[in-house]
Amino acid sequence: MRSQNPRKTPLRRKTVLIVGEGVKTEYNYFSEIRLLPEVRSRFEIDVKRGGNSAPSIVNTAIELANKRDIPYTKVWCVLDVESQLNHPKIEEARAILRKNATAKKNNMELCLSNPCFEIWLLAHFDNTSKPFNGCQPIKSLMDKHWEPVFKHKYEENTEGIFTRLRESLPAAIEHAKALLHGLSNHQMVGHPLVTCQPSSHSDTHKGSPLPNTTYSPTECGYNISAVPQATSFAVDY
Repeated sequence: MRSQNPRKTPLRRKTVLIVGEGVKTEYNYFSEIRLLPEVRSRFEIDVKRGGNSAPSIVNTAIELANKRDIPYTKVWCVLDVESQLNHPKIEEARAILRKNATAKKNNMELCLSNPCFEIWLLAHFDNTSKPFNGCQPIKSLMDKHWEPVFKHKYEENTEGIFTRLRESLPAAIEHAKALLHGLSNHQMVGHPLVTCQPSSHSDTHKGSPLPNTTYSPTECGYNISAVPQATSFAVDY
């Protein structure tokens, strides 16, 4: 009698929601990743635009998650630290995530880029721990790397960024890991938190810097982005 092999149960795809700020480079980047065959075979990814502040992005993510019968495996709320002119807005968003039942059920988390998303793109070209005062110096440095390769200056909202940079993705991840590892070592020698200088976080609306505030290293004036975590589903295959 011929043996019968049990039919393999197909792997259930993990569900991911990414909510970012308005019409931004991030939206194009993550939208492109979600269409990759190797990503689509393992993940079901929704990429949506939120508001222009941390609380509005978190609230948008919660509203979208509430429309589903089954919770997401993971939800990322992606935003630039530079654009949050009042850092209490980030703390407000964190408070929402801590208290909201939907946020907890859907494993929601902030994905902060400091000062902006371009610091992650720069990591594809350059392994630097240089602090930047705002995003414009990063974009200027990006031009020096971008223009020789792509024959034009870097522009926000450019489509096809992931495809253009994909070959350099492993290097970018290693650069990010090395920087995080360096900060972890710094923490281990008695510096659990880093004090951010006011010059790194200016409130341009009021024309004066934010007060000196203690943040974790991933939110200080270092070139760190949580984006590698959010893009891990695209490279871990």
